[in-house]
Amino acid sequence: MSERKEITYAFETVEDWQASLKASDELVKEDTGAEHWRSTRTMPPTCYPPPMTKQAIDKLKEFKGAIVKDISEM
Repeated sequence: MSERKEITYAFETVEDWQASLKASDELVKEDTGAEHWRSTRTMPPTCYPPPMTKQAIDKLKEFKGAIVKDISEM
């Protein structure tokens, strides 16, 4: 099993978030098996998914405007 990391992710603009919402949700669901995860109510929201694999994190970083932070490095 691949090592998993705790991250947060958000998007630079509401437009970037809206454009990537479905694909980013599907990526997290596929990687973690979770249907729901925490997020802030701000727009665009900051999301706190379950721990994810490096491969999925790298894919998430490819979305336009994605801001991905490794919580373990904080």
